[in-house]
Amino acid sequence: MNIFCEGMNVDIKRSDGRVHGACISQVNSIKQCVHVEWYEAGETKGKELPIKTLLATNPMLAQMYQKSINNMSTSSTFQQDGSNASNKPLVSPSYSEQPKVKQPTKTSVRNSMFVTPTTELPKKILTPSSGSVKFFDEDALKEDLNKTTYSTPPKNKPNPIKPPTKSQTVLEIERLAKEREERRAKQMEDKKQKEQLKKVDPNNPNWEYYNQIRDIQSGLSFKPLVPTLNISEKRIAVCVRVRPLSEKETKRNEIEVLSIPNSKLLMVHQPQAKVDTTKYIQNYNFDFDCVFDEHATNDNIYKVTTQPLVQTFFEQGFVTCFAYGQTGSGKTFTMSGSKGGTENNTKGIYAQTSKEIFDKLNSPQFRNSGLYIDCAFFEIYGNKAYDLLNNRTELRVLADNNDEVQIVGLKTQQCSTDSEVLQVIKKGVLKRISGQTSANATSSRSHAIFQFILKSNDGKLWGKLSLVDLAGNERGADTGNSDLQTRRESAAINKSLLALKECIRHMSDPTKEHVPFRNSALTQFLKDSFVGKNSKLCMIAMVSPAIGSCEATLNTLRYAYAVKQLLGDKDSSSMDDIYLKYGDLEEDFDESPKRNESILPNALSDVNDCKDSMIQVAEKSLKKLNILSNNLEKFINKGNSVSSNDIQSYVDDLTRFISIFKPQMNNLITELEVESNQLNECLQSCVENRKPKGVKINRN
Repeated sequence: MNIFCEGMNVDIKRSDGRVHGACISQVNSIKQCVHVEWYEAGETKGKELPIKTLLATNPMLAQMYQKSINNMSTSSTFQQDGSNASNKPLVSPSYSEQPKVKQPTKTSVRNSMFVTPTTELPKKILTPSSGSVKFFDEDALKEDLNKTTYSTPPKNKPNPIKPPTKSQTVLEIERLAKEREERRAKQMEDKKQKEQLKKVDPNNPNWEYYNQIRDIQSGLSFKPLVPTLNISEKRIAVCVRVRPLSEKETKRNEIEVLSIPNSKLLMVHQPQAKVDTTKYIQNYNFDFDCVFDEHATNDNIYKVTTQPLVQTFFEQGFVTCFAYGQTGSGKTFTMSGSKGGTENNTKGIYAQTSKEIFDKLNSPQFRNSGLYIDCAFFEIYGNKAYDLLNNRTELRVLADNNDEVQIVGLKTQQCSTDSEVLQVIKKGVLKRISGQTSANATSSRSHAIFQFILKSNDGKLWGKLSLVDLAGNERGADTGNSDLQTRRESAAINKSLLALKECIRHMSDPTKEHVPFRNSALTQFLKDSFVGKNSKLCMIAMVSPAIGSCEATLNTLRYAYAVKQLLGDKDSSSMDDIYLKYGDLEEDFDESPKRNESILPNALSDVNDCKDSMIQVAEKSLKKLNILSNNLEKFINKGNSVSSNDIQSYVDDLTRFISIFKPQMNNLITELEVESNQLNECLQSCVENRKPKGVKINRN
């Protein structure tokens, strides 16, 4: 009965056959029974069980109970041997005293194990009779074994046995009280933080969104932006450039809603509001070939996007680079640069491409090839094409018998240096139509296309490189109170861009057989860029980081991502797909957060306690083993020099040493088994509590 104690967890079998856990509340040694209690249907229930019934439903307890009985029998045998040995020469009468049995203390409710009672050896030892030889110091050996304690006892604990755990009802009440206090403290802290944020920038209407975005960014892993895209290996490449906040946006206290964790990932933090006006952030993630932040220069953009296309251009390729985005996002600045690209530090793609082309044309590889460059510059305004190098003569975009695009009446101008190309660009820019809107003071009202045409001496077309500066898509709010002509221009721009979007959508959908390139002059021209032979395309999506342009930024990024998917690049899936696959796993685990918060800390605490107890028992066992092995070694060494007169004394001492050694080893093994089982049960309990109910992947 001494293995059962109050607070121990056991399994009981009900009359209906159910088996569940219960806690021992009382032990009756006289009746050989125990009283158990358990929590069921919101109330505490109890019953009285005989010891035999309890052992039948707890096989591990039955094994430990049998081992305890065996150990007690061994101790009794040791006591009897000591009393019978009183007639021997080396045995003193004091050796027959009964050893003290250490009663087990209460164990934890969570642990269904117990510590086997250990036998403390008596301090009185056998002493040899007068005239006999003593081969080992039995008194010192027993004293050393009894003094063996834990090297690192647990804090505030007299022994590794844990006190009984409180009932489930008490734990539930304490958990609710603790959660209530934590909730109130968190509400007070949130209120203080809200007041402090209002004091920091009281005039900013977006301060709540700003705080939430900063919290999201604090959990992201940002890496240095190192553009390493090799566009020559891709037929269609898509890059994104984020411009800095404009002066108008800064005056309106607009905040940035874009994050760039690395050079290929862009995150959009879209501000949202619930029905109760609660503000929150919805995140969108896009994966592109390369992403440039506001610190990137035109030179960085050119080296990654357009410079690799020049090599394909000289390999008889038809390449296109175009800038796409909302009005005022920086398309013209990227293509032309500040003041038409006359300043070195703000050169656009036009100027840098022309310099690269003529440097390559004058290289030893092509110096004597007989190739030369013709330049053409035209715009698409109101679904009509106009030649900017021929006084805005109207052009016709047609298809020949080979279904290839031909621009009828286009004037070309031969150039031999990059400076001549810049003069041609300036001449065309002056003829290009631009206007003023509320979103952009110098808004482009047309799509501008500048072409480098590489020809041989016999006039045969060798290659073509097209640089396209698209007009930005505009909302009605962007045009403001503009006149009728400006609104018509905006409608024509949006119509042509819509036709481009429809072509992109049809090409990205394998079920669509027909792509409507004929819906717009712009799409007719760009047809060869998408489906032509030996063609390559690089799209530069220009976006604004301001919160007021969030919708336009999302539209630009969605269509840019659709262009990226035209080749069926499934490896670079969007982060939204990752959230779709694994988001439900997080929801399943967090479905009952209160349960997780209450169970996991307790389970982990039990594991740590069991681990500490296991370490302490192992250290204690190691010390005892060292003591026994050292004494055994000394005893054997002395046996080599035993004389014939001392053989009987040596045999008697060896018998006593074995009687000490055997029960000590049995106790050590039992303690290690008990602690090992306790640790295993704690780990299993922790794993079961952490295990989610299942993963549900939304396939819709």
